[in-house]
Parts: sequence; C-alpha cells; structure tokens
Amino acid sequence: MRGDPEHPVTHGYTCAKGRAMGAMHHAPDRLDEPRVRRGDTLVPASWDELFADLAGALSRITEESGPDAIGTYFGSLSGWDPAGRAVAEAFHRALGSRSRYTSTTTDCPAKPLVAQAVLGHAAITPLPDLESCALLVLIGTNPVVSHGHTWSLPDPVVALRTARRRGEVWVIDPRATETARLATRHLACRAGTDHALLGHLLRELLIDGCDSRYLDAHAVGVDALRAAVERFDAVSTASTTGLAAPDLVALVAAIRRAGRVAVVTGTGATMGADANLTEWFATALTVVTGSLDRPGGMWCNPGLLARLDESGIAAHKSKPLQAGPPSRPELPRRFGQYPCVAMADEIEGGHLRALISLAGNPVVAFADSHRVAAAFRTLEVLAVADIRQTATADLATHVVPCTGPFERADVTSGVELYQPGIAGQYVPAVVVPGASRKPLWWIMGQLGARLGHRVLPGDLDIDDPAVDDDAVLDAPRGRRLHRRASQRAEWHHPRTSHASVGCSQTPTDHRSISHQASSLASSTARCRPRPSCSSRDGKGTTSTRGSRHPGYARTAPCCWCIPRTPSNQGLPTGAEPA
Repeated sequence: MRGDPEHPVTHGYTCAKGRAMGAMHHAPDRLDEPRVRRGDTLVPASWDELFADLAGALSRITEESGPDAIGTYFGSLSGWDPAGRAVAEAFHRALGSRSRYTSTTTDCPAKPLVAQAVLGHAAITPLPDLESCALLVLIGTNPVVSHGHTWSLPDPVVALRTARRRGEVWVIDPRATETARLATRHLACRAGTDHALLGHLLRELLIDGCDSRYLDAHAVGVDALRAAVERFDAVSTASTTGLAAPDLVALVAAIRRAGRVAVVTGTGATMGADANLTEWFATALTVVTGSLDRPGGMWCNPGLLARLDESGIAAHKSKPLQAGPPSRPELPRRFGQYPCVAMADEIEGGHLRALISLAGNPVVAFADSHRVAAAFRTLEVLAVADIRQTATADLATHVVPCTGPFERADVTSGVELYQPGIAGQYVPAVVVPGASRKPLWWIMGQLGARLGHRVLPGDLDIDDPAVDDDAVLDAPRGRRLHRRASQRAEWHHPRTSHASVGCSQTPTDHRSISHQASSLASSTARCRPRPSCSSRDGKGTTSTRGSRHPGYARTAPCCWCIPRTPSNQGLPTGAEPA
C-alpha cells in the first residue's frame, strides 16, 4: 500500500491503518461464509439458510415483545461504508424499533450534545483552521497518533510543525504525548480538570480579551456564561488543575495576543466525568474570542454532498429529546439513539432480546466488558455483520461475512464533515468479493425483504441482478456520484446573524467555483479546481448542477476538491444555537 502524491487532500500521506489495509484484506481471520449457531457451535450455512433462520427469529421476537426488543448497533466502521450504512439505517427504521445504538455514545457523546445546544444541530462539527490559525490549543487529543478525533488530519507532524512556525501550538494533556513534543508549550493539566482550565480562560477573557462586537452581534447568554465561570479564579484553578499560576497567565496572554484561537478536544476530554462541561467551555471559548466560523479560528465543513450550508438547518434537524430505555429511564434518548451504556441493562432486564451488530465490536468497545459479554451470551439473537472474526462474533448466533473496503465501491459521504477541506472521493471496487462475502447493503436488503420490508433507496429492487454498489450509492441523490466531480459546484458565503453563544447565517455574496474532470492517467481520474470555466486541456466542460457531463471509466477512482475560502465555509443557513 502506498499513497497517491497527486491526491489533492492527502498529497500521498498514509497512516498506519491505511498502510495495513492490504494485510487486513488477506488476514487469516477474515469472515468468508455465513454461519449459524447450532448448540454451542457455529456451523457453515448458505445465505438462504442464514436469512431464513434470522428472519424467523426476528419475526417471532417482534410478535412476542414488539419491535423495541430488536436492537441495532452501528459501529464506527459502518460510517466508512455509506451504501451499507444507509440501507442498514433504512432497515432499522422499517423495523419500527427505538433500540438504536451507535459508537457515538461510547467515545464522544459530549460533542453532538454541545453542538446541538450551542450551534443548533448535533452534526455540526467545528474544525480548526490550520491554514491560518495563529494559536492552536489541543486538549486531551494526540493527533500525531490518532490523526484527529471527529476531524481528519493528514500528515499531522508536518501540519503541526507548520502551525507552530506560523504561530503557537499549546497542548493540554496529563501525558507528554507525541503531539506534546511538537508543541510550543505543554501544560500537564491534572486528568479530569480540563473544564476548570477552560473556565478560567473564559473568566479572564470576558474581563479583558473577548470580541465584544462579535458577542453583541451573534451571541446571547453571555451574562449567564460569565456567572458560570466566575468561580474559576487563578488560585482555585491552579489548585484544581495542578498547574502553576504563571502557566495560566501565559496561556491567557497567548490567546489575547492571537485574538482568535482554534480549540480541539479529543477522547481524553470527551471520556471524562465532566466531558459535557469541558466541551461546552471549549466551544464557548471560540465564541467569546470571535473565532467560531472565522478565519484563524474554527470553521464548519458543510460537506460536498451533504451541503448543509445550502439546505439549511431545517432540513437536518436533530431529533428531539425522548425518554430513555425502560431499564434506564434517566438516560434520555438523544439523536435518535439510546446510550450504549444502557445496553447491558436492557438485555438483563429482558427488554432487548435480539441485537444486530454492524461493523463494530461492542464486547471490547463498551465499558465493563465482562458484564457486556455475559449479557450478550443471553441474547436470543446476536447477528454480527463484519469482515473479521471479533470477540463479539465469537458470541454470535449468526455470523454475516461482509465485503471489505477493496471489495466494494465507496464514497466519502459518511465522513466528509470531518475532512480538512470541502472534498469528496469515489473509489470503485478494486477486487471482486472473495469467498461468499456480500456487501452490507445487499445483506440488509435481503433480510428486509424476508421480513416484508423494502429498504433499498429509490425504486431499487434487491432481487434485480443489475443493482450494484454504484446504483445504491447513486439512488439517494438521483445522479452518478462519480460524475458529480465534473459538475459545477456553487457555495454561498454565510452572513452571520443574531444567535446565542454561536452563529447563524443567511446566504449572501453568491460566488461559484467551477471545476472539471481531467484525465491524469489511463487508470486514474481526478477533478481539480480550475481558475476559469475551461479546462486546461480543453477536455472538461462546465455547467450548472443537474447537467450531463463526461463520465469516468468504471475502473477509475476520482477525487474532487473545492478549496475552502470565505465564500464557501460556514455554518448551515438557519442554524439557531441555544
């Protein structure tokens, strides 16, 4: 495995996971055939046998206990399989079950919670403006190793060194991490006290250093925030965090010098006891300094395909707060899902009798793994769809072998909001599926059909042999995604209007960027931004969205990228932070 130096986002950089994908594809523990548990043994089965057995069990449980007795767990890697994830979500909706779980509530529930409360929508993910920030503050995150958490950072060492040469990089972490070694300053804040440090910064900046004009124009609740952080004076903060008073003074001074600040939190903060408070204070810090949705601070990627800046917040509203699961009513159902911490309680209480686990390993990922494993052993149905044998698959009643990344076509729609630029990529399958592996969208479509549900997008028929990965990827948008790269994209500059502790925009200053497909090699196609409406080689064409354009060879991956400028970055139109 090696990177493509002409890739417009990564420039050929690859991380350890990417370089290991070849070994993963050929791993000896790949799941090759369907298996069904008979007694204490998982035995090989045909696809028809697996579907018949699984559908029969799910139908029986639904009839006896209702749809909520069937749960679905969406693991992190399901986000990297957009076709499979979309059909699996449709399948779960068709079941009518409220027992939906995702990995989000395991490692970063504070982020969507605060995004919804402050920015107006749970999916809004502010990203650091690494291209121009004068001050970058990293809290409980080690991007040199992780490459970002809810943000993507190709070649982190080069990116951090560049940011340090231009300005300052401060790392707040109890450990002297790989990232801390590259920082301008490292503050070894006592674990679990990040909220106190951020509270102190807010307190001092609200006294001297806040962007008053920005706050007057775009924020409400500032007085309430000021009252909330008043107790974080220098003496109490130094005592709580273990930091020396001069360190606190130095960080406040650095923010005042920079004016705007990019603040990033990671799992070291979002898994702490005060994660919600830490995340809120971190977001408030970007607002108080006028850094939210501003150059040199934080920006919000609207997504090349999601287009949150155009569709507006009304089209992507977060689900309202709902009651928690029967066994843990004090844990509310947010973002259309129950918290994973309640799953073992639901199983032990007899409320959850069947679980479909997709591209995840909850037996290992959840807290109190021994209890979770014991609970999973009592499930009447544990269907595990994955590409490799895992600890969760060891306990399964039904093992469902899925195609891997090389065996299916993909687009980056599932992770585009976390990318460092407005960009997308379509990649066709590299090899045909091995053994008896099937794509997740086909698996969920077939299972849905046996339960009487049509779950494929549009009017696609699961039994139509012409339906493939591309058809499923294209159907929700009514166009070929791999041709979307050659279409003209228009991005509107959001103008900030009144909001609360955040920003809300309406379109103005309409601009567009035209970009065409260019053939770089017989096996590769790229789409690059162009300074004018004609391609350099004369082969590209431009027009408005919806027009027909020259397509790509079916074997050619394509990547298209729109440079992030003041004309296309911003929060979605109509966002109403609270």
